[in-house]
Amino acid sequence: MYGMDSDAKVILRSKGQAEVLEYGFVGRKYSGTYRVEDSGAIHLELKKYRGEWPDMYLYKVSSGIYLFPTDMDQQFRMGGRAGATETPKMAPYWPFKKLK
Repeated sequence: MYGMDSDAKVILRSKGQAEVLEYGFVGRKYSGTYRVEDSGAIHLELKKYRGEWPDMYLYKVSSGIYLFPTDMDQQFRMGGRAGATETPKMAPYWPFKKLK
């Protein structure tokens, strides 16, 4: 695994299987399931994840394909990450873009 302390990788596999890899002092892996709601929102259910992963929409724009939370909240979602930091002076962001 290679990533910075605020990175995460979302993997959506066939048959509704999902994985989230979070980077921090050590990598943490969460397995679970996903489903696509009638609205098109992607809902993740992760075992042993500290917190709730937000429902997401998949957006395609000229610069790439992005996952973005349906609640439009751009705050950093900590989950089980150790060592990740966000200060009040930092602009909020949602860090998920499809990698090639």
